[in-house]
Amino acid sequence: MPSITVDYKVFMTHDHTNDTSIGTDGLATCIGIIARLNNGNTYCGHISNEIQGTTQNIPIIMERTQAIMTERLNPANVISVHCATTSTFPDTNAMYNAIVNTYPGLVQPKMEGTGIYWDGNVVGVINGLYDNINGTTEGPDDDQGPLNVTNQ
Repeated sequence: MPSITVDYKVFMTHDHTNDTSIGTDGLATCIGIIARLNNGNTYCGHISNEIQGTTQNIPIIMERTQAIMTERLNPANVISVHCATTSTFPDTNAMYNAIVNTYPGLVQPKMEGTGIYWDGNVVGVINGLYDNINGTTEGPDDDQGPLNVTNQ
């Protein structure tokens, strides 16, 4: 699949909302989120985890993911949520399950992909080593954004 160009590209640990096209890529152990909102806008987030995915840490990862997502994306404003990742690691699954719990009944089945985007009409994924999402405008690229699940 060729590269996709969107109006706004979200980088790891960041999010953004717009009313046109939006997306994120680089999803290895992270999760890309596209949420359609009841005001017609689209939210895109790239959530990352720094907590080791051990059995005893799964509840912490889920709790922190839910807290971050609730703060960043009010469940009352959401009409559908789409997630993509290539990971099946326990910590990634914990983040996904927390998203499902945060937006009950609104999360579509998880998609496999290295990127996820909203093109203004539909949600799509890219899934190739050399495929990427380019943005006419690109957001902060500092890996220290608000969607970083940490021990703090």
